[in-house]
Amino acid sequence: MGMMIKRATDHQLYADVSAEVDRLLQISEPTHADRENLVLESESVEYEKLTTAKLAKRRGMDSRTMQNKLLALGYLELRDGGKSYLTAAGKATRAISPAERPK
Repeated sequence: MGMMIKRATDHQLYADVSAEVDRLLQISEPTHADRENLVLESESVEYEKLTTAKLAKRRGMDSRTMQNKLLALGYLELRDGGKSYLTAAGKATRAISPAERPK
């Protein structure tokens, strides 16, 4: 069963339902399937670092298009005559600038 509640049309009902869902999730026991999918905090997950060019290639687009998408999403900004820099939003994704890359 499902129901659709639009925040724009009934803000108070939306807030009440959202609060109740949060409460139920907090008090509920994880199921067996949930336990299998848990990642323990002590486990460290290593990710491969990608340049914008490599990310673009993996997504099947050219570097300029990828840079424009990252600019549109607010992860990059242009400064100093057109050089791209990470924004706070970009850093929140755990991205690093070329200056911060290990050598």
